[in-house]
Amino acid sequence: MERIRKRYTEQGLAAASHDKKRNRIYERKMDGEVEAHLIALVNSPPPSGHRRWTLWLLADQLVQLEEVPIESISHESIRLTIKNELKPCDERYGEKAVL
Repeated sequence: MERIRKRYTEQGLAAASHDKKRNRIYERKMDGEVEAHLIALVNSPPPSGHRRWTLWLLADQLVQLEEVPIESISHESIRLTIKNELKPCDERYGEKAVL
């Protein structure tokens, strides 16, 4: 709230009522090939001892398989990659998930 008040006093109502567009650019951690491996992994049976894949398991598995060129990848990156493709809460997740 304080920043909005300050922006209003310094730049007027128009500046205070609209946020500036952010110009952050994030480098993608996964390319198309890694995403394809991720989707294939999601459609494979989950590891023994697990009923289905979780985002954390998928991230760990990608790192173990050395599919990702970094030593770790967050579950959030995994979620963003598959959010339109598969639903982790789906009972078919890890069995016969449909793309």
